[in-house]
Amino acid sequence: KFGAVRFRIRGYDADQFNTYINGAPMENLDNGFTPYGQWGGLNDILRNRESTSGLRSTTFGYGDLGGLTNFDTRASHQRKQTSINYAASNRNYNYRPFKSTQLSIQYGAKYVFEKIADRDYSGYTDLLGIEGRYDITREWDIGLRTSILHSWAVDQYGYSLGPSIGCNVMENAWLSLGYNVTGFKDRDFSAANYTAQGPFMQFRFKFDQNSVKEGLTMMGQ
Repeated sequence: KFGAVRFRIRGYDADQFNTYINGAPMENLDNGFTPYGQWGGLNDILRNRESTSGLRSTTFGYGDLGGLTNFDTRASHQRKQTSINYAASNRNYNYRPFKSTQLSIQYGAKYVFEKIADRDYSGYTDLLGIEGRYDITREWDIGLRTSILHSWAVDQYGYSLGPSIGCNVMENAWLSLGYNVTGFKDRDFSAANYTAQGPFMQFRFKFDQNSVKEGLTMMGQ
């Protein structure tokens, strides 16, 4: 990704936009297109760029009809910053004390270190989640989940709590609807575990050789 709003002006083809890296043109010679797909691992360093629109001269070239962009990857022109982000894989443990009851425990952790100019910013954050589910019938079940998010550096806590109801809509497929009365948002934990406040929906499907055969049978294949 080279930015959230990288776009092309309507009416202009891709070969009418010039792209430079450190002042050197980077378009393909055969079609004039810029091979963005070949720079996949350079997202951070390519954030330092200068863009112009239309036929406007710059310090690194003369503009094209659609404009031009120059990515400056020189080390001397980057701001002083070191950023290391690490997120441990979430661990889930399931336990069935009875045939109709299931308990799940989840733990996740991440450590972030970042240095901007001469100041260091670091922190350890972990998540503990507990969920209990009870089978009302063979098709329907109810559950309650709670999660605690702890940021150790600033000693802040976030809490999530909400009930849900689930249904086996078909063989090997389970659908659940729930509502968190309180919640929190975290870019590394919220999406996978539905910790934000408000309604949520989950869908799980067991995908293996047997489930594929059953699905083809249901479709009449």
